[in-house]
Amino acid sequence: MRLFLAGLAIAALGACTMPGIDYTARVPAESYAASQYRDVTVEPFQGPGGRNFTRRFAAMLDNVTFDGMPWFRHDAAYGDEAPRAGAYSGYITIDHVDENDYYRTRKKCVEWDGLFDCERREEVEQHCIDRRVDLTVYTQLLDERTGQSVYESRHSGSASDGDCHDVDNYAAHAGYAGGRAGGLFYGRSAPQLLVDRALTDTLYAIRREIAPANIRARAVIVTEAIDPVARADPRFQHAVEATKSGNVQLACNIWQDMSAEFPEAPGVLHNQGACAEALGDYPGAQSLYARAAELVAGAGDETILKALARISARRTDTGILAELTGETPLPVVTGDPAPES
Repeated sequence: MRLFLAGLAIAALGACTMPGIDYTARVPAESYAASQYRDVTVEPFQGPGGRNFTRRFAAMLDNVTFDGMPWFRHDAAYGDEAPRAGAYSGYITIDHVDENDYYRTRKKCVEWDGLFDCERREEVEQHCIDRRVDLTVYTQLLDERTGQSVYESRHSGSASDGDCHDVDNYAAHAGYAGGRAGGLFYGRSAPQLLVDRALTDTLYAIRREIAPANIRARAVIVTEAIDPVARADPRFQHAVEATKSGNVQLACNIWQDMSAEFPEAPGVLHNQGACAEALGDYPGAQSLYARAAELVAGAGDETILKALARISARRTDTGILAELTGETPLPVVTGDPAPES
């Protein structure tokens, strides 16, 4: 039976990228306990930037989707009177603020003869200030009924910024006093600006921990048949090139045809497994990968061994998600990019 993979996206071959078939995989949250709490509220986070972070945390919950559907239900969507299973809260600490000011010289156009036509350049002295903020976000999820902690995390974030101005223009910048910005970063609130930026990465990390996701995954193919007889067959390389150029259906059909003639060729079996993996047939892929690994025992083919570990993780993820959602998930056969939420 011919394989049908027309909807799958193909991984382009780059300088450091192995060729393969990109597909959408379903992965559980890093914290299974937290992912069970879908009716949640967000209580104020304390510390610098806490008010803004609370708002952004709630917005993040609003935008988390899994299999195209919202995962969380909380205040913003259901109103304050709806019952809640858990409550998120936490606090933010500033670990380090580093400010460095220095002088430099740069050539600058001081006389223009026309648009984009510089008549004369001179060395101009500039005063610069660089600033960096390092912080930590402590987050916890409490069971509203028992008050017990269900999930706790600690994530670090950092952000930096800098600006330079001509020495003779210092007076034009509000807040400047004595070589420092007097609490202002050349007219901008540096701490708050950098705190908000540093907090962004922590939200991405928390999202991965508390909810399942649809991610872009890759079923890597091997570019050699390994078996010398199968390697001599030009069809194998033709299938590899077809994969690189985007014709996955042709490639998988070639490997399927070759498997009838070369049932013990590890490369053919492995690439058949990659086709099965991309279609969501994880048991079938694992069987093919395992047989390929047996045939190269001792040779230590890294791609084949990694494929076995990857497909084992996919099968484990499938079981966890089935338990979490209460249903057996269908294989994902779309190659559309995974949501970024």
